[in-house]
Amino acid sequence: ERFFQQRPGQYHHMRHKLYEPQVTIHEDTASAATYFDSDAVDKDGKVHVIAGRYDDTLVKESEQWFFKERNITVLYHYSPGNSQEGMR
Repeated sequence: ERFFQQRPGQYHHMRHKLYEPQVTIHEDTASAATYFDSDAVDKDGKVHVIAGRYDDTLVKESEQWFFKERNITVLYHYSPGNSQEGMR
């Protein structure tokens, strides 16, 4: 929710897609690597695409898993040009 509120009126059709994480568990700690891509259309109709990876450290406390740390790596970003809404 906060992600969308940070750019009111600047972007629309925002999407954030997560892929299957690779999780490694060792007792009460775990690491996870999850790739993502995100796209949106800016106020001028230009498409923006970002792709990257989340590297997370998790800890288990009282039988529940919690995020301890997250590193975000942007692998690339680009704009393929202007959008075309709907099917034409």
